[in-house]
Amino acid sequence: MPFFLFRYPHAYFHDNLAVILLYYGTIMTYQSDSAGHRNNKEDGDLSTTPRVVHARVPGRVRLAVPGLRNNRKLADHLGVALPRSTFIKQISANIRTGNILVHFDRRQPLTEVLVQVTRTLIDFGADKSQDAPGQKRTVPHRNIPKHIIRPTAARKDPWHSFTRQEVLTRLKTLEENGLGAAEIEKRLATYGANSVSVRHARPDVDILVDQFKSLPTALLTGSAVISLLTGGIADAIAIMCVVCLNAGIGFATERQAEKTITALDDFAQPDVKVKRDSRLMTVPAQEIVPGDILFLQPGAVVGADARLLTAHHLSVDESILTGESLPTRKNPESLLAEDIPVADRKNMIFRGTSITGGSGTAVVIATGTDTESGQVQLLVSTARPPETPTQQELTQLSRQLVFACLGALGLVFGIGLLQRRGFLEVLKTSISLAVAALPEGLPTVGTVTLALGVRSMRRERVLIRKLDALETLGAVNVMCFDKTGTLTENKIRATTIQTLHDSISVDKDGLFTVDTTGSRLSVDYNSEGLDSLLQVAALCHEVEIDGAADKPIYKGSATETSLVELAEKAGISVRDTEKHYRRKKLQHRTESQPYMVSWHENGDELDLIALKGRPEEVLDLCSQVQTGNGLRKLTARDRKKILKQDASLSENGLRVLAFAHGYSSDSYRKADLVWLGMVGMSDPTREGMAALMKRFHAAGIHTVMITGDQSGTAHAIARDLGLSRTGEIEILEGGQLDKLDPDVLASLVKNTDIFARVNPSNKLAIVEAYQKGGHVVAMTGDGINDSPALRAADIGVAMGSGSEAAHQASQIVLADNKLATLATALSMGRGIFQNIRKSLHFLLSTNMSEILISLGGMLAGRGQSLTPIQLLWINIITDVFPALALAMEPPEKDDMTRAPRKRGAPILDKKDAIEILTEGGIISLSSLASYLIALGRFGQGPRASGVVFTSLMLSQLLQAYSSRSPHHSILTGKSLPPNPYMNYALGTLFGLQLLASTTPPLRRMLGFHQTRLSDLLLAGGASASSFLAIEALKAARLEHKKADTTIGTEQTIDPTEEDKRHEQ
Repeated sequence: MPFFLFRYPHAYFHDNLAVILLYYGTIMTYQSDSAGHRNNKEDGDLSTTPRVVHARVPGRVRLAVPGLRNNRKLADHLGVALPRSTFIKQISANIRTGNILVHFDRRQPLTEVLVQVTRTLIDFGADKSQDAPGQKRTVPHRNIPKHIIRPTAARKDPWHSFTRQEVLTRLKTLEENGLGAAEIEKRLATYGANSVSVRHARPDVDILVDQFKSLPTALLTGSAVISLLTGGIADAIAIMCVVCLNAGIGFATERQAEKTITALDDFAQPDVKVKRDSRLMTVPAQEIVPGDILFLQPGAVVGADARLLTAHHLSVDESILTGESLPTRKNPESLLAEDIPVADRKNMIFRGTSITGGSGTAVVIATGTDTESGQVQLLVSTARPPETPTQQELTQLSRQLVFACLGALGLVFGIGLLQRRGFLEVLKTSISLAVAALPEGLPTVGTVTLALGVRSMRRERVLIRKLDALETLGAVNVMCFDKTGTLTENKIRATTIQTLHDSISVDKDGLFTVDTTGSRLSVDYNSEGLDSLLQVAALCHEVEIDGAADKPIYKGSATETSLVELAEKAGISVRDTEKHYRRKKLQHRTESQPYMVSWHENGDELDLIALKGRPEEVLDLCSQVQTGNGLRKLTARDRKKILKQDASLSENGLRVLAFAHGYSSDSYRKADLVWLGMVGMSDPTREGMAALMKRFHAAGIHTVMITGDQSGTAHAIARDLGLSRTGEIEILEGGQLDKLDPDVLASLVKNTDIFARVNPSNKLAIVEAYQKGGHVVAMTGDGINDSPALRAADIGVAMGSGSEAAHQASQIVLADNKLATLATALSMGRGIFQNIRKSLHFLLSTNMSEILISLGGMLAGRGQSLTPIQLLWINIITDVFPALALAMEPPEKDDMTRAPRKRGAPILDKKDAIEILTEGGIISLSSLASYLIALGRFGQGPRASGVVFTSLMLSQLLQAYSSRSPHHSILTGKSLPPNPYMNYALGTLFGLQLLASTTPPLRRMLGFHQTRLSDLLLAGGASASSFLAIEALKAARLEHKKADTTIGTEQTIDPTEEDKRHEQ
């Protein structure tokens, strides 16, 4: 089968700046030749498109520039023209490599750098055309690629520099009312749906043609031509039949794989909140049109490019667009300058970014492909993004094997001539060796294995959003868990109310206290301002209440829903309370202010201010406390008691929120706030978490909890889960993290089990600290606050019920919300990489045996032991189908009891190379032994050739079975999970070999006589001996390494020690 140089794209373009190409369309136009209406020959090509070579370091990018190699004039032009840009600081051009290194303002998107370089290249080309001899000096036409879409007028307008009223006027919309239904239909017809066409699978014709575009195929075709020229017509026909047959197999497998991987794009777009016809409503993102008024709140994914109208502590995660990992604060005020980088347009929000805090409104200015991210995604959908690391390594390996094959061919040819053999005989022998040296099934392995992995994961409810996540899964050695909604069920229920002097319990029947005898007592709601605390719970929230009064339906976060239910249990009608105290504005909690504040009409000049949030911060804002005797000033003793109560609640595993209120017409900080008390809420841990932690520990994975909750709450839950392998739980708090140097943090994290009271930037720093220490990090989460860390982690894992922002930032989504599924995914990830290794091991060891047999027969002076036709038959039978069956191997039972794969470990290392050579040698020696015995008994001829042919064929089929696991041997008595595909493949291939031995036409084509029983016994004995010898070596090797293949009980995995284990 020809080598497939596949280039499967990533599912999503975010967090891979290297594939964001030519972002702005301002230079992307196509004009026909005005004189003759003919296109110049450069039309439609990408001769002015720079290619990203390296863009990992912020503010620096290395680009491959077309035409720069040995072009001093172009280098000088770039060196002068590019630094004129306001954001490009320095450039160095290398005419030997054709690359340029650009240093630029790190706040600037890489896409704008690419645009600037492309403009400069176009200008250089235009100047050259003007100065060409014999050309008329006129204003040149710029011949830009036709497939790049020109931006609409909406994108070219400097919306950020307009005032809010100018924006609304230009878009013919009203902030108070939004658009009407008729106008929306009209604009949908004008602008189209707010979507970007996703990548389509390659056409079938392209896939088929690609099967013949490889060096190995060219080499085999050349062999067929030489055979034809030397009179070997049958050989030439057979070789070309094999090439075409394998192209057909390759076409079928690649076509199916292409469909599977293209399906990675099949994720629904989120719904968005808009104001239309003076009503707030939720609509699909595809139906947004320019002029729509968006309502922005935490967790929302921005559905289109928009200009801010209002913003209250609004922050946006724009890393998908700018690469900046921390959220950006937004301001609706207009900006004076028109030429401002996207990253600095603080009054704009962009499609695909997500709201991390605060609230606001905005008017849509562009949709679909006219958005900033839409232009990028449109280009990405037409490009062929980079291969995954494994695909790149397989491509490189296939090229190396081609050149090695050519070298071996030359060696054999030279030896033959030195032995004074006939030219045609030596040439045919060299051809047979060329055929033997090429493992035709090699390129199929990576593609099919990854595609099968995607399908298998989907069956387990694991949705893969990025293809190379399959490879990274097997190397994960640190697992960071968000607590709420991940380790716990996110089914929060208020269980305790704590005022200054009273502790009140809550159950499904309502509120109560317990006396000294354990009897249940009713609650005095007027005691210590309990009614005021419940009033704040009923007002300070964003829960939407639908349904009848006796059967309300709550839509909101689990925490806020539990507080609204608490108020209802206490007899407070939340709907009536909200009508009486109509809300005027709301301030969301932010990273720097961990509390929510709402202002409500109170019937006089002062507003009622309701506030809830983290106890310590709320307490710092309060100056008074509500007691049974009324209001009084908070004393130092009161504060100490409250903090002690807070610690006691959290140590019982409860999440704690504090409540306060006050009255003011201005800032809540001037309201003389009153401390009302705290509510403790329980969130049960997910079932089976303790067993799951043990499974991760056995797999050599360090488990870590990252939470915004207090240390006591986190410690209690971690203790119940068995989060720490040693039982001793080490905790770091967010306040400590802010003071640590990154290098110090990287050394501390490996011994830490819990990070408590952290904010989103702390989570990001924790993930980066683990990565700096050489760890491969998986991060789980479900909320908007998890998004930066999810995006930065090597593997971001979102829960299916999590926010859309979390889904967008992740590479994997657990559709069933079960963490146990993640363990299954890790096992499958390890299995996928191992299956590629197994297939490679099989292909290379069997092909090595063919080479050694061909060389051995020639060096022994016995001529060709195997003809080209026989080698082709062996390759088509034993290479392709067993390799595909190995790609479908189920994960081994003890896969999750071994150390994770080392980051960046090659598919095959030196140890593997030695094993491949050894096993190939054993197979060739046993087959050559059978050949020599046959020669002694029958002399040189078809019968001896048939014995070595059958022996090698059977040995290779048995080698496929042996290659199923490097960790098990049939001599150790341990069984492997059943692989029916292997059974079907081997059964069918044994049958085909039997058919070849008994059917006269096939025997004549293959060049041997009818196989007799004695011949079969000789060939079978040789193949069985090689199989048993290989299994015995494997068993001895496993026994020797037994102590190294079982994970110990260390608390953490040290990457240095891990590397040593892999090198042994």
